[in-house]
Amino acid sequence: MKRTGRKKEWSILVFCIFLLGIFPPVLFVFDKNLLVAGLPLGFLYLYGFWAVMILFMAIGARRRNIPDTPVSPVPTISDRSNTIVRNDHRDV
Repeated sequence: MKRTGRKKEWSILVFCIFLLGIFPPVLFVFDKNLLVAGLPLGFLYLYGFWAVMILFMAIGARRRNIPDTPVSPVPTISDRSNTIVRNDHRDV
C-alpha cells in the first residue's frame, strides 16, 4: 500500500514516538521496585506503551469518509462509435 500525505506523516510520527518510548533512558525512569496492582511498573509501562502505539497505528490506518460526489456518466458504446476513426487503407 502506498502512503501519501498525512498518512505518511502520521506513520513517521508514530514510528518516532515509538523509538523515543523504548529509548533506554526513558525505560530507566520506569525501572523501579514499585508494584502497581501487583505488577512491576516497567512491565506496565512497556505493555501500556505498546497498546497505545497499536491504537495510534489503528487511528492512522483507518480510511477517511469521502463525501458523495456526483459521478460523471460513463460514455456508452454508441457514444464511442461516433469518435472512432478507422483506417481501412493499407499501404502496400
